Amino acid sequence: GDTIPRIGMIPETTTAIYEKEIFNTYELFDIPVFIGYEKIKEKWRFGIEAGVLANISLKTKGIIPNQSFDDINIETQQDEIFKSKIGLSYHLGLTASRKLNKNRNWWFTISPSVRIIPSDITTESYGLSQKYTLLGARVGVRYNFGTK
Repeated sequence: GDTIPRIGMIPETTTAIYEKEIFNTYELFDIPVFIGYEKIKEKWRFGIEAGVLANISLKTKGIIPNQSFDDINIETQQDEIFKSKIGLSYHLGLTASRKLNKNRNWWFTISPSVRIIPSDITTESYGLSQKYTLLGARVGVRYNFGTK
């Protein structure tokens, strides 16, 4: 076959994969505003809730990589990396409860939910974006005061 000699700069691409397991803590202090509806059907209670959470404080602990993949302590450099408040987030939850006794005061309840944080929690100057969708659930026994 034919060969074509090349003289000069030849571009080269190198790919590297870094794997690291990191555990961080993000503490959010929010003011929730929810609205909900529940329907009781004999031994069962079903409900839905939706609302917004206004974040008034964000605190962080742990490490994250910078653009060069060096570890940064996010607690000591929080002001440069993270916003002090992340604004509004959105919540949607469902509830299913089963009556545990005759007078309907004690209920076993399970409530799955989703919270969407649509805005970036990092500062613009940091250069990496972090947005979250959080799935959660509450499971427990609920007592309703003053109901039959």
